Amino acid sequence: MCIELELPYPPTLNHYRTPVTRKRKGGKSYATLITTPNGEQYKKSLWQHIGKVYNIDYDVHVSITLYPKTKAKYDVDNYLKALLDGLTECKVWLDDSQVASLYVEKGEVVKGGKVFVKISKK
Repeated sequence: MCIELELPYPPTLNHYRTPVTRKRKGGKSYATLITTPNGEQYKKSLWQHIGKVYNIDYDVHVSITLYPKTKAKYDVDNYLKALLDGLTECKVWLDDSQVASLYVEKGEVVKGGKVFVKISKK
């Protein structure tokens, strides 16, 4: 089985999660990460683009091509968290720990940006 998806360009990790400080009973503070409104909106847009539940229950190889919005320099790893977490939330697979191998490449600039994802059985 091979799944090919063309998806919206993900937010960078800095716009997907943000640190917050919370207090425990007794007044001790701790830091945690929460998904930003921008990150939540991205996950909703993935649901619309994927359109069905796959619930893959085996290890997979994932190949990703990032087509950015601009020619600005970027680190590919900053975009993977939002994308892989989003695929998990959209029930493409049970958990992103099933990603046994991952290949990522930069594509050319396209208006609005996009991501092409190919998922195959390992």
